Amino acid sequence: MDFIRDVAHDHVKLLADFYHMRRENEDMDALLSASDHLVHLHIANSNGRVCPLERTEDIYDTFFERLKEIGYQGRISIEARIEDVDREAPIALALLRELSK
Repeated sequence: MDFIRDVAHDHVKLLADFYHMRRENEDMDALLSASDHLVHLHIANSNGRVCPLERTEDIYDTFFERLKEIGYQGRISIEARIEDVDREAPIALALLRELSK
């Protein structure tokens, strides 16, 4: 956020990466101060950078609660290792839709 504020240019925006936030023990409340600059999200299970498959496997609820608080309506990408895309992709998509409600 400091960099975004220092540059202060309309074309320089922010991406929040759930995996890295978790690995670096970043507080999900950091999203609350990023609302005006946040334009994209990445997500992966923080244990092994695998596809998110179950709501309880990580703190996805907290992440999505913060996003709802700021009214985030932008894009999200799964940035993870996927062993079986035919099986995992529909599960992950359903999970993200559920978390986004």
